[in-house]
Amino acid sequence: MEGFFNSGPCTAQMNAIHRISSALFAQADVDTMLLETLEVSMQTADAEAGSILLYDRSTKQLIFRHALGPEGAKLVGRPVNLEGTGKSATVFKTGKSDISVEGFDQPTDIEDPTRSTLTTAIKNFGGEPIGVVQVLNKRNGLFDNRDKELLEIVAAMAATVIDNAQRAEERKQAALARILMYVGHQLKNKTFIIDGADKMHSPTIEAALVSLGKGDLSKAGELAEAFGEYRSWVNDANRRAMKLAQAINAYADRKDFFEFTPHDLKAALEDELAPLVELAPRFGGVVDLSGLAPVPEFRFDALFVSQAVYNLVDNATKAMPRERPPWMVEVSTEAHPDGQYPEGSRVDIVVRDDGPGIPPDKLEQILRGEAEPDPNKMGSTGIGTRLVHDVALTHGGEFLGESVVGHGTTFRVRLPLNR
Repeated sequence: MEGFFNSGPCTAQMNAIHRISSALFAQADVDTMLLETLEVSMQTADAEAGSILLYDRSTKQLIFRHALGPEGAKLVGRPVNLEGTGKSATVFKTGKSDISVEGFDQPTDIEDPTRSTLTTAIKNFGGEPIGVVQVLNKRNGLFDNRDKELLEIVAAMAATVIDNAQRAEERKQAALARILMYVGHQLKNKTFIIDGADKMHSPTIEAALVSLGKGDLSKAGELAEAFGEYRSWVNDANRRAMKLAQAINAYADRKDFFEFTPHDLKAALEDELAPLVELAPRFGGVVDLSGLAPVPEFRFDALFVSQAVYNLVDNATKAMPRERPPWMVEVSTEAHPDGQYPEGSRVDIVVRDDGPGIPPDKLEQILRGEAEPDPNKMGSTGIGTRLVHDVALTHGGEFLGESVVGHGTTFRVRLPLNR
């Protein structure tokens, strides 16, 4: 029995499978994987040349995706007419592998003669052909059933690569659409900052301008101060909007929206929430950050964690009844460095308010990341709390909350210290 597993055809097959799987899953992108698949196919079958052709639904043709061998460069990108009787077209249409030593469709500009071919269909999980892999001219002898079995294994692995790549692309497109919604929502929040600055400083600026128009210079100092503060607010909102734009550009480059790097959580939250701290008194309340305690430095996406917390605080301030000042929104951090997540090795970001509270069914919807627009709240979209949910889960954490109608709400963004 030992000799059977360590020699002969079984060993050749196992070695080939090992080489194919190692080559496939060592690579990151589908194009490199397909090229590696073809190279291993040729080595395993001892072939002089080979090609991978994929079906193009728009043109309804097979297209040479990769071709290796003396004349391979001439074939890449060429279409194959599926109405023809060539080996690639026939195998694609029938789904059955083919070993041939005659009847080849060879382009007129290909000088190297084809002596034998082995062609196998690449099928998706539903059994539908999506392409073919073909090797040509075995160096020693002719292709046999063992070569066919190995090539069918390669084709199955290639199908997995292609299917996963297509699913990943679909997921990425969905993620990008969600990201664009988030960024649009956050940009709207930046305009809210500018609007707040306008309401805060416009009366002073306009009154000073009227006085200056009458030749009264007594309010020139007030004008300079108010305009300076207004410009500072606008510049700050612009800076924050630029950070969002840079995040989109970085996402396009690195193919991964969130960037997990070590940061100071307290500093990131203080910076992001500063405008709301300053605006709160204008609306009869306080945003209190005194509970933001230092926590151990850990890897997280500083931009979007701070954006998520901004949304929770912003939503809380907008929900406060203006006829009942003063109101309070408190933001704090709790570190539990010992133990294992979720009991330990975590940081909780807590946003607590003394507002009107949230009904249980609505709160449950929010925590699931399925919040809908609130018809009683102007500008409500539900996107902000969906961002909180997605950020928490993407970090391997949780979005938690509790509320009592008439007595306030507490939300927690729980993040693991070690992802």
